[in-house]
Amino acid sequence: MAFVIDLKTQSSSEEIHSFDTHIDMDNINSCDSSSNSAIETECTTEVLIHPTISDEEIPKVGMLFGTLEEARQFYYNYVNKVGFEPHIRNTNFDKNGRTPINQSIQCNRDGYRTKKNPVTQRSNTVSSVHCKARIYVKFDTELRKWRLSKVELAHTHRCDPSLSWMFKKNRELSMHVKDVIERNDQVGIRPSKTFQALAEEAGGRSNLKFLEKNVRNYISGKLRINGDDTDAQEMLDYFTRMKEQNPNFFYDICVYGDNSLKHAFWAHARSRAAYKYFSDVVSFDTTYKLNKYEMPVAAFMGVNQHGRSCLFGCALLGNEETEFFEWLMQTFIKCMGKTLDGILTDQCGAMATAIRNVMPNTRHRLCIWHITRKIPHKLGKLSRYEEIKATMHGIIWESRSQESFESSWYDFIEEYTLHDNNWLNVDNRGLIPCVSNSPIEKQFQHVYTNCIFRDVQTKFIKKCDCNLSSRVVKDNQYFYEVTQQKIIKGMSVYSKYEVVFCPISHQVRCNCFRFESYGILCCHVLSVLSHCRVDKVNSSYILSQWSKNVYRKHTQIRSSHESQRSDESMNIFRGLCVDFYNVAQDFVHDKEEADILRSAFVSAKVALSEHRAKHSKSVRTSECPDGLNALRSPPHVVPRGRPSFKRLEADLDRKIKNGTKKRRASSKHTKEVAAVEGDKHLNKATERRITASKHPKLYFSMKDFAPIEEDCFTDNTFFCIP
Repeated sequence: MAFVIDLKTQSSSEEIHSFDTHIDMDNINSCDSSSNSAIETECTTEVLIHPTISDEEIPKVGMLFGTLEEARQFYYNYVNKVGFEPHIRNTNFDKNGRTPINQSIQCNRDGYRTKKNPVTQRSNTVSSVHCKARIYVKFDTELRKWRLSKVELAHTHRCDPSLSWMFKKNRELSMHVKDVIERNDQVGIRPSKTFQALAEEAGGRSNLKFLEKNVRNYISGKLRINGDDTDAQEMLDYFTRMKEQNPNFFYDICVYGDNSLKHAFWAHARSRAAYKYFSDVVSFDTTYKLNKYEMPVAAFMGVNQHGRSCLFGCALLGNEETEFFEWLMQTFIKCMGKTLDGILTDQCGAMATAIRNVMPNTRHRLCIWHITRKIPHKLGKLSRYEEIKATMHGIIWESRSQESFESSWYDFIEEYTLHDNNWLNVDNRGLIPCVSNSPIEKQFQHVYTNCIFRDVQTKFIKKCDCNLSSRVVKDNQYFYEVTQQKIIKGMSVYSKYEVVFCPISHQVRCNCFRFESYGILCCHVLSVLSHCRVDKVNSSYILSQWSKNVYRKHTQIRSSHESQRSDESMNIFRGLCVDFYNVAQDFVHDKEEADILRSAFVSAKVALSEHRAKHSKSVRTSECPDGLNALRSPPHVVPRGRPSFKRLEADLDRKIKNGTKKRRASSKHTKEVAAVEGDKHLNKATERRITASKHPKLYFSMKDFAPIEEDCFTDNTFFCIP
């Protein structure tokens, strides 16, 4: 039963308890359902007080507290019993700006909030009703204490003490709950199932003092780095822990003069072991950046025996300059113990210069995926875009040699008059059942992993679309012309390929260079081998990289992320719980023994509380290796809105875009002048001058997509990442 008290009467506590318990509920309901103006005039002088609140627990003007925290805690205890959520409205500091001198704490439903945009929805909406409930705490310089200078207890809305636990400030996870959440998360139990189990243990969701959202936040927040300026230090601490768990974990950090992070590189022991098997070609990518610090995230990737991406190492760079890339390449070689055979990157001049300076013997190629995915962005506004796109794909994938590619590219530029396009003229260099009865397919079935074998099966299926012409014998080699039927846009297209087969050594090659590029025999070679009745391919065409029968040491190295994430306090808690369970299970059969055990726990709790009050808790600090006292995070970068593209552009792309804008502005100005002067032939003359003065400059090269022809029969084959 709640009591309505008129604060203007200044009644004492004895008078409060002598009030008649009969309350006119019609008056209360009319006050709650009235408008905001009515609430302001009628309800601001009323406050709901519950019998559980004593007079000493009610804030009053003139109360003194030793610290600001004590004053806040006193008001928060009152808030929980009344049933509303407070928030610190403002805090004023002294002239130095370091010490607070007063503070106001108000009900979170103060003020009015109107939606400027009705479509926008806020995740945590609060219905503001101009509530005046608040306290003002001021520091008394004479008494050196904090005084309540103003107290407003009246609310313009209902307050429910039974729902106080739902406020964010009051939600709390006990050590037992945290332990259950961590254990369930480590074995893969979903947060929803964990919350249901905890609710069942507590006798219902209403008995829990938290929501399912708090369980999910704890799981995600457990791995999240906390603090505004501790990100770099937490990262260094993580590297140190990983190094202690496995000495083969590698990391290297470079800092500025003020100990702020410049760049960092790290590689797990499993990644270093995998590099020995899959280091044929490494893909280097700096696509993404950190939101908070705008530092590029660099990743070294490879392809494992399943045809899946394999991570070799990661790095954080200060920026994308040649100096930083050179440091990263040198650190990567130091970590892996040998240089790269081949590397695929995006179009970046600084990156290419660093690779050329640090690894002059490494074969550097541009990633064809990065090139082709830029076609819609670079050429999408052209009137004949679909024709240009189809022609480009045909030239890239259907060229048989470097000469044929360059010739086709020259004709392509001439046909579509793309001489002025800077982007096109930049000069940069379990067993799976078999689908056939072929013994070669069964040979691959028993050797290759399932992922790669599925790709091999697609070639056996496409073999049905190939027709062989009569062979030509020359220098003990058979030359076949293979015609493959393809369906492009509903039309049949026939492509011709040349396959050379040696009947003595069973060496074979095709001018589609499928094996040299992807490490898988093409359908043209398979049709020739089937025609020549070859039952087993040469061992040079079965790559150990795709084999499932090779013992790889990196698969036996335990991942560092599999280690438990519990801190020292959680481990102590789990050990004490085990001891308590063992004691409790021996004394639960007799009520008298259980009461003795319970009283012993209460006595121990009192003794521990007194011990904690006498001794301050020691704080454990992390140590930095190599004489680095403290590692500071790089400066924060404030973003200016959402970027137009998720993927970051290289410096070269930005220069091209800026140049395009200038040319468009200049072209617009030229057209305006031409209209004024009436020169109808200005545009045609300008076009003739451009065509005569500029020769198409080729930037593609066939060796960007396949190795030279002499390497076709060698074992040390270079492979591109699919």
